[in-house]
Amino acid sequence: MDKLNKNGKSLLQTKKIKLVVVGGGTGTFTVLTGLKKHLRLDLSVIVSMMDDGGSNRVIRDEFGLLPTSDIRQCIVALSEE
Repeated sequence: MDKLNKNGKSLLQTKKIKLVVVGGGTGTFTVLTGLKKHLRLDLSVIVSMMDDGGSNRVIRDEFGLLPTSDIRQCIVALSEE
């Protein structure tokens, strides 16, 4: 039996579910964009920094910086519309 809050609603219906997504690349952006539509989710993401394609290779080789495109996409996916 599920516990009820003081309004008589199930805690599963009222409590936010904490969810951590682990990944990188376009797939993580797509998953986060879809999950963000569920109002009862408290989303966090762990993003891989292993991207070495395209402009990320230039950023890494020329400036010694970690690639930013995957994390930037995840920030956009989690941002408010």
